[in-house]
Amino acid sequence: MEKEQRKVGHVLFVGASQKSHVLHMQGLAEEIAKRGHKVTFAALDSDFDSVTSIHSTASVEFLSAGEPENDAAYYGYTHDIVDLFKIGRAHV
Repeated sequence: MEKEQRKVGHVLFVGASQKSHVLHMQGLAEEIAKRGHKVTFAALDSDFDSVTSIHSTASVEFLSAGEPENDAAYYGYTHDIVDLFKIGRAHV
């Protein structure tokens, strides 16, 4: 029997505006890259060092997501989902 060929994919990780999100996905991105998949990690410019500091032979490409227009406190992460929709509609 012939050895089954694995399909190599391209996986995109998108980090939110909090460094903790980037740090939690870092290990998963590294593992997927080690398995031969192309991995791109989109995060804030200020998270560049966190994304590129993965200590591995696995290659994870950084994609700039810029920087937020406002400080994180502006977005009030303590809002519930209904409040977030109201905020979103106010900025349309």
